[in-house]
Order: sequence, then structure tokens, then C-alpha cells
Amino acid sequence: MRRRLTARIGVLVAASWALLVLAAGCSLLEGRFEEVADVEAALRQEQEEGDIPSLCAAVVRDRAIEWEAYFGTADVERQYPAGPNAIYGVASVSKLVVATAAMQLVERGPLDLDADINNYLEFRVRNPAYPDSPITARHLMTHTSGLAWPLEEIPGFYDDWAWDSAPGLAEWLPEFIVPGGSSYLPVVWKSSAPGERELYSNIGVSLLGLVIERVSGQAFEEYCRDSIFLPLGMSSTSFSYRDLAQDSLARPYSPELEPFRFYRSRAYPAGALKTTVHDLARFLLAYINRGRLEGTRILSPESVDELLTLHNPTSGRCLLWTRTVGGWIGHTGGDKAFSAVVEYQPATGVGLVICTNRWHRSVYHGGRIHALVSRVATQDD
Repeated sequence: MRRRLTARIGVLVAASWALLVLAAGCSLLEGRFEEVADVEAALRQEQEEGDIPSLCAAVVRDRAIEWEAYFGTADVERQYPAGPNAIYGVASVSKLVVATAAMQLVERGPLDLDADINNYLEFRVRNPAYPDSPITARHLMTHTSGLAWPLEEIPGFYDDWAWDSAPGLAEWLPEFIVPGGSSYLPVVWKSSAPGERELYSNIGVSLLGLVIERVSGQAFEEYCRDSIFLPLGMSSTSFSYRDLAQDSLARPYSPELEPFRFYRSRAYPAGALKTTVHDLARFLLAYINRGRLEGTRILSPESVDELLTLHNPTSGRCLLWTRTVGGWIGHTGGDKAFSAVVEYQPATGVGLVICTNRWHRSVYHGGRIHALVSRVATQDD
């Protein structure tokens, strides 16, 4: 049985990045200069007073995790405590894995960021208003394809399914984006030519996930497992529940602290990653070390540079990664139950990870939780 995701929370999470950039500056300043005798005690207070079932955070520097903290209960009904092994949904942080997978395939040869994606698909993708303008992987990675982020405009888009039972990408994508499809509405395409205007798009990132499937010859989640997670030792990370230890899953909770079932949306490349703070820290460390971790290379330094090249100074948009003030780069994530932040500072080699199993504004730039974790990350600068 399907359940509709709460669009209101999606709107909050997708608020203007320009505002987040401004807030990020406030957060970093607050986190660095605020007088706090005990950061962990302050974080625990934020977790408890914010009615957040559990909060996990870590700071990495150069080649290791240098600080980590866990508060609360990852599954209240089972009394499973927050900790290094607890597996959280991280919503749109998933997009950083999509970016990594796409760039690996560019390195290996079969994917061209600037080629028409129709070269890789069995159905034709064009904005009906611009039928002669090719859409490329680079457009999808900069949110400039003309496919926007539909909320209540597209009935059924935010339905979710229990566990891994959501439809496959090839099953639903053409029905939503190709004129004549069973779920097609013209509003899914916006009035801008490819490359002309940035419009955040979960459909666009999902379409990139299908391109990755077709180019690699593997299911999207299997490619990510074999080419990213296993090489980096991210043993508790997957887009699929079937790959994970069920007793380690952090239960998702509503704003009213009601437990949700474990769910997956149709746009799973854009938001269905499940992982631990430790595994996310390893992913971040690979980027801090320019594509390499503990002798294993997942990307060349040149590919890392390409991913982090700024494409839109107004929004900070790179290739799915996003820059904020202070030289930080990363991504936030949030859906009806989970909040997450992953970011790092290439110049200093320091990064941070935050995860919760109830959506809460304090996790993000400008919030006190983010400020306190940022304080730990910058205290030695």
C-alpha cells in the first residue's frame, strides 16, 4: 500500500539556497564564537528539547574521524540506542552518491557529461517546448534540464512504498516525463531551455540514475554498492533495505513522534540512501583526500575537481554538490522523517556529518545543532 509523502516538509527542505547560504554564515559564526562550556551537553539539550528521538554527529579531519557524538534512541519501541551502527535515511544527501557514480562512468568511458542522454535511453526525453535541444547528464547534475521538482502539482509523485517495493526507474519515469505517459502532466516541464535556468529536480536526478543503469549494465543500487560502498568499506550503506541489517535501522518518526513504516519513494536515487554516520564519514574522507581512502581510489583528483567546479555562483551549485560561505561544500537532506547534513572544507580538510530520525530545522544551516557541530569542526582553525 502506498502512502503520500508530506509535501510541506519537502517545501521546507527545498527552500531557496540563497537563504541557506546566508544562514550558513550565521551558523558557522555562531558555532565558532559562541561560548559553550560543554558542546555535547548543549547538543543533548537540543535533541531532548527539540523532541528529536535521536541525533548523531561526527567531525572528520584529513584521514580520520576525530569527534563523534550520539544522543537518544534510534528506535523508541525497541529501545535501540543511537550509535555508530544505527542506520539512518539521509534523503537528498543521496545525490552525492549519484554524482560520484556518474563521474566514475565518465572516467571509465561509457558516459559523456555533455552528450544527449537519449544516446543511453530506450525512450526519447525532450522538453516539449524545446524539442530540438538535447538534455545532457551535466544538465541533470546542475538541475538545469527543465525538469523541475513537482510537489502537489504532480499527483502521486510523492507516494511511497513499504521497504523496497517502489517501482523501478524504467517503469515509472517515461510515464511521468514523456507526453502521453499515464502520469504525464505538462507542468513537469518548465518553460526554460536546457542549461538556461536552475530548478531543483528529484525527477531529473532519478533520470540520471536510470542513465547510470543503462550505461553500467547494472541496477542503480547494485552499481553504487559494487563501485562505491564496498570499495570504501561502507558496509552499512545501501539504497535497498535488503542489503542492510534490519535490527540496526533507525526508525523514522513524524513531527508528532509517531513511528512511520520503513519506506521508499519512486525517486529513490534522489533520496533513498540509508547509511551510518561512520559510513558517511568514510565517503567524506574519500573526497577530502581527492578521491582516495586507505589505498582505494574511487575517483581521480581531476574528477573530484570537475564535480566541485562552480556552475551557478548565485546558488552555489556544482555537479550536485553545493558550495556555501566559508569554502564549505556538501549537501543537505530531509524528508518527512529524516534530516541530514554532509559537508566539508577542501582548504582545511575538515568535514562534518549530522543525522536525525525526525525532521528538524536545527540540523540545517542557521540552526543551533548545525552551529554546535560546526563549532567542533572549526575550533582548531
